[in-house]
Amino acid sequence: MPSNPRAVTLLALVIASANVASGFSRTQWFMATSETAVAISDDSSAAARVLAALTMARAVMQQVAAVEPLPPVRAFAVKNEAMLRELMPQYWERRGVRPHGASYTGPHAAFIAVRTDIPIPQQFPLLLHEYVHLLTAAHVPQAPAWLDEGLSEFWGALVLDGQRIVIGRPPARHLNLLRTRTWLPLDDMRQHQRGKLAADQARASMFYAQSWAIVHYLLLGRGSTSPLTFAPSEQQWTPQLDAAVRVYVTGGQFREVSIQSSHDVNVASGFLGADSSAVASAKVEALAKAASRTQPQPISEARSLAERANMLVFGERPDAALPLVRRALSLDSREPLALEVMGTHYFLRNQPDQARAWLSQALDADHDRYSSALYLALLSSSPSDRERYLQAAVRAKPDLTVAWQRLWTLYDEDGRGEHARRWCDRLTVLLRPWLWVDQPLRCDGQVRR
Repeated sequence: MPSNPRAVTLLALVIASANVASGFSRTQWFMATSETAVAISDDSSAAARVLAALTMARAVMQQVAAVEPLPPVRAFAVKNEAMLRELMPQYWERRGVRPHGASYTGPHAAFIAVRTDIPIPQQFPLLLHEYVHLLTAAHVPQAPAWLDEGLSEFWGALVLDGQRIVIGRPPARHLNLLRTRTWLPLDDMRQHQRGKLAADQARASMFYAQSWAIVHYLLLGRGSTSPLTFAPSEQQWTPQLDAAVRVYVTGGQFREVSIQSSHDVNVASGFLGADSSAVASAKVEALAKAASRTQPQPISEARSLAERANMLVFGERPDAALPLVRRALSLDSREPLALEVMGTHYFLRNQPDQARAWLSQALDADHDRYSSALYLALLSSSPSDRERYLQAAVRAKPDLTVAWQRLWTLYDEDGRGEHARRWCDRLTVLLRPWLWVDQPLRCDGQVRR
């Protein structure tokens, strides 16, 4: 990055002029927030709906599968294929079916992007499907592709029936395929790569159907009456298991589990399978009001570009974040998240000098940018600088476990054991486990969970 402030200003003017000349259109974006999720969209109603659906997905999966909640989820609701392609370009770089949604877990947040130009009653199953992908990545990180998709298809097909959640009801589309089409060979299923879609819709649909069938069999079949778990313990699809699943599907005796839904889920009762988009819209809007602390708020174009770049920088195509973040900085050279994304890009590319320069600007622009403070601590060779940045990180985010762990280690190595214990005990009660932390916080040599 240029070190001369005048050069930075001139660069911003050049980029701004280029944006106007190339015809970049400005769109108003909105952000809806809750304690556990953020939804961003160029449509305020879509932002409210997605936030509501995320709240419901979290409540449902905690209740029926007893899985730990994810780190904060940032979801993008986009209106067409072109906008989803901007956020997930890898799916358009190769042959294959184009998705309606996609997701992945970054180090600080989980990301989801879904299209909203599909019928509203289909939007919650799509978002729940992607949310389960995030849960699988967190709890079954080595899952093969069939298990990854099978879990999302299995849990994404749950039904809200009055005040009960019904798990295991077979989707008609899957049964029709499994009973009328030739199954994909076992080797094709086992060799399928996670995150790769089949080259044509027919093979993709069959892959999803077979994956759903094996997960249903493993979780609810085989005459099992044991408590339902999020994922099966068996993760090897053998010829014997393949044969058993075919018999299972032919027999058609699919076990269902019905659970009394919690209050949070009851708010959305009847959302799935609504008679019309109008009915579904009304129910989702009601859920949105219950789930959101505030109505969706407009955000600047620079912030919206930075948010989209923030999703890209941790994805499969991190370089795709650069055009967006440069446009953001051309509109607002002090946009904190945009500065942080630039620093993160260089941090991930192991270019410490550039990373340090951009991250320092981000922290100057917004003292609450805990990610910038944490990265600066990791880049610092001086113990005093590391301490200063780690303290800034925990001031901005008191439950940032990894920063507390490093502070404790720093004090312990420096012979300040009592100081370490005071710092550690101070906020232990506020800490929540973060999925991206490989060790829990330690205090006085003891593990605190």
